[in-house]
Amino acid sequence: MFVIPFLLFAGPAGYLADRFSKTRVLQSTKALEIAIMITGIGALVSHRVDLLLVVLFLLAVQANFFSPAKYGILPEMLGEAQLSRANGLLELTTFIAIVAGTSFGAFLFDRSQGDPLRIGGTLLGIA
Repeated sequence: MFVIPFLLFAGPAGYLADRFSKTRVLQSTKALEIAIMITGIGALVSHRVDLLLVVLFLLAVQANFFSPAKYGILPEMLGEAQLSRANGLLELTTFIAIVAGTSFGAFLFDRSQGDPLRIGGTLLGIA
């Protein structure tokens, strides 16, 4: 469910990032992320695994469309002299977010004590 969107939508995601304003694509995909997380809260509260898998799929679609615009906006915003440093910082913060998110997810699950609304609200806040 997580990998399929990257295989199916990589081309269209890159096309959208090139064809339209990267700022607009980033704003739209972040808004979509919030809507998906609201759906995720419903899936968590209702304990529906099938709906959680749909949410996972949709979040992967969102990430797939977010990435090309995220990386493509840097050359438009920065000069050539700053681009290498900016790419490095972007990669660093992305990797830190992955590691911290994995650790925080385990912590949140442990502390939620079976309260899916608490988990969902926290995830929505992060989104």
